[in-house]
Amino acid sequence: MEKETNPTWEYFKLLVFVISLIELVLFLIAMIFGRLLGYELTLTACFWFGLIVAACFALIISANLTVIFFSKLFSNIRKRLG
Repeated sequence: MEKETNPTWEYFKLLVFVISLIELVLFLIAMIFGRLLGYELTLTACFWFGLIVAACFALIISANLTVIFFSKLFSNIRKRLG
């Protein structure tokens, strides 16, 4: 018997996977350029850039959830009125 999948949960798992890959690439960039520029400088810069990337993803997710919420809210209002 097949297990039903939840598309919302799959979407969030995909976003977490993409964010973790981006953070891993930033860490590897920090390790590669750390020898030239200093590990503390590159790790700090990549850490803050990683936080900015994560914040952008969080804003995208929250915007998507807001659109879904208002869409369902307006469709429920239309059903009750009409």
